[in-house]
Amino acid sequence: MNTTDFLAMQTEYSAKTRGAGKVIDASYPLFKNALQAVLKDFDHPYFGLADFGAADGGTSLSLITRSLDELKSQKPHLPVHLNYSDLPENDFNAVGRMLNNTNGAGDSFLDRYQQLTVSTTPVSFYRPVMPPQTLSLGFSATAMHWLENAPRVIEDHIHIAASKDEAAKETYREMSHEALVKILSRRAVEMHRGAQFLLVNFGINEKGQFLGNTRDVHMFNTFYANWSKMAKEGIITAEEVRNTNFPQYYRSASDYAQAVNDPRLEGKFELVSIDDLTTDCPYREDFEASGDRDTFVKNYPDTLQTWSYNVFYSGLNPSRPVEERHKIVKEFYDRFKSDIAARAEKHGMDYVHHLVLIKRV
Repeated sequence: MNTTDFLAMQTEYSAKTRGAGKVIDASYPLFKNALQAVLKDFDHPYFGLADFGAADGGTSLSLITRSLDELKSQKPHLPVHLNYSDLPENDFNAVGRMLNNTNGAGDSFLDRYQQLTVSTTPVSFYRPVMPPQTLSLGFSATAMHWLENAPRVIEDHIHIAASKDEAAKETYREMSHEALVKILSRRAVEMHRGAQFLLVNFGINEKGQFLGNTRDVHMFNTFYANWSKMAKEGIITAEEVRNTNFPQYYRSASDYAQAVNDPRLEGKFELVSIDDLTTDCPYREDFEASGDRDTFVKNYPDTLQTWSYNVFYSGLNPSRPVEERHKIVKEFYDRFKSDIAARAEKHGMDYVHHLVLIKRV
């Protein structure tokens, strides 16, 4: 199963993933420091700024806007080129609408920043995205944990982070290392000397926590239990459960150091810093503040569907009619909503990230 066959962020992605925007906003101070470091003794004809895996561009809008303000303040006459990239299936029309209506009143980035040009690139970050030595400051959030494909079936789960299959975990770990080396090799060509790149990626922290397992209800375990129950009831098959695998890997902090120090990247990067960041689920926060159970049950699952729907859809036998597959996945999420309604006080998807800053040397 190839990731690019099914992974495409849904329309209104940023509206349905408030937590992702919250994480990016929290990373801005580190991004600002990187920006200021790059600008010291800057001698390139323009400043290349890029968001890899940008979806509709909405979640990083605040970070990009503040970065452009900083550039305008420090280097008012320096041309800036901003690139948004994502898979070809991404809704780039939404990116265009966002760029031309950044404040909801029809204002455009290009009106606000006279030295700015913008491009979009419909390719995976596993491929070249920008011309050689044109990237000054790169950014990617909640994207580069996706592998190009799922390397093998996970016998006891649908996500490798929740599996106890040691052989499968080792296979995923090896592929994740190769994936990160490949990603960084691409960026090494694009970045000029002194350029920096901030990777804000899902990971496993020192407590062993990762996305969705910081609270009473373990999100991926609940996914697996409900999907397996549907197989026991004959709605789907056991083989379809086996074929449902998230092609993701949540790295530990040491995984990044190992990749940067890989012989294939020797002399190309300096690992500036690695920090853990745990971010409370904003839908859970709203529920705790308001006590509005119905709104939580309605809105919380939407943020999960934006990135997980197509994984379940792709696990189903392609011989099933398209409408039948969508109906099955809808039933899966309806069951998940029922579980949330029954024990809402125990649900919530907290984000666990690493903030990894690297420098091109």
